Amino acid sequence: MMELYSQSVTGVGRDVIWPTLISIVEHSDLKMTCFIQPQADYKDGIEPDSEFLEFYLKQFKEQSAEAGLSMEYKSADSLEEKVDRDGEFLQMQTVIIAMVQHLRKNGILPMC
Repeated sequence: MMELYSQSVTGVGRDVIWPTLISIVEHSDLKMTCFIQPQADYKDGIEPDSEFLEFYLKQFKEQSAEAGLSMEYKSADSLEEKVDRDGEFLQMQTVIIAMVQHLRKNGILPMC
């Protein structure tokens, strides 16, 4: 991907593929259904990045898209491990979002 698009796989997904999908949906009057996969490889020591989750959740909201949690994974000890780790990640994001909303509501953080 780097050689062809001068971007990482993540960058190509965000900057090339995603805008193309949005264009298709907008021009065809279709509704988008997406699946979230916080992580594919649970044994590589790399944790999911919440910035990507935030970006795509905002995009889903703007497009009135549906979203579900993908049960697919590349490497984990079990499906149970995958579900537990995804749940922990998503729960942490929920806590962070609630904290930010509270801080904004009380004037501690500026509104964006």
